[in-house]
Amino acid sequence: MANYWFNALLAAAAVTVETPVFGSTGVWVVDQDGSVITPVSSGMTLALSEPVGSGFPANRIYVYSGGRAINAEIRYWGYLFVSVGGVASSPVVDGGNLFISSGGIAFDASVLANRLYLRGGTASGVVLSGGTMLFESGVAQDVTISGGRLYVSSGGELTSATVMSGGSLVVSSGGVARDTVLSSGGGFDVYVGGSVVGIVCLSGGTGQAQTGGTVANATIAGGRLNAGLGGIVANPVVSRGLVYMYTSGLVSGGTVFSGGLVQGGGSAHGVTVSSGGSINLLTNAVGSSLTIASSGILLVQSGASALAVTSNAGAIVAVSSGGYIEYV
Repeated sequence: MANYWFNALLAAAAVTVETPVFGSTGVWVVDQDGSVITPVSSGMTLALSEPVGSGFPANRIYVYSGGRAINAEIRYWGYLFVSVGGVASSPVVDGGNLFISSGGIAFDASVLANRLYLRGGTASGVVLSGGTMLFESGVAQDVTISGGRLYVSSGGELTSATVMSGGSLVVSSGGVARDTVLSSGGGFDVYVGGSVVGIVCLSGGTGQAQTGGTVANATIAGGRLNAGLGGIVANPVVSRGLVYMYTSGLVSGGTVFSGGLVQGGGSAHGVTVSSGGSINLLTNAVGSSLTIASSGILLVQSGASALAVTSNAGAIVAVSSGGYIEYV
């Protein structure tokens, strides 16, 4: 984010401003014509004639050290900047732009349209029902994605998010998402250098580990998780759901319980199949160090190989013509 506005704010007093209908200012307001309105005094309430934005060029509001903006409504072409020591409480982004930079904090933001940028700051309780949240660094927690898209990239750490129908989570290089819940109709993709840890995929939710991306310690409870081309799914717990291995996708470790299925033409290593669980190796798939418990199922299709298999008494193992199996 550009720093051109920081120097102008250094002399501004810390303030708390509340304007529940029209939007709020913390330190300075720059009007549509580019003029700077007098800095807001401590405790003073400044009500704009309309929500922030709704014109071009637009209103710009800057919240700096000790400043607080409460219930700001940010419309088209409007901008709310929150910097070190500043706080935005319950802002509504409806076509405008909310920037949270290093040391800035946002609580309970609602994003209906356009963008929330998080770059080094902290955001909690965000509801993303439309538009986009771009998250390059800093920390976000307790985020609900229900119709928009959240991007987590280098240095960003997302914790305790819920991805609902119509929502999408994208994690790329250097980004981490932890303890996320993927509900029906929700989706996520993790790309090279990104990681998703401890996600729960419920029925109807679908996630993808794309090339170079890693999903670790996932629980598949009715949903679907794909190990895409070059993607890694590590130590999944699969019950009533599917982990699919595309060519060059890898499933490493983990346990498949009753109603769960690991299937595809990729690689599966160190997977344990419990009673009622299944692993189905399709053409070109390679399974290694697999453990099949009593009433667990291993299917090896034509052109697939299963190596170093441990098959316990009562296990169900079927090898099609052209398939290959080798036991420990």
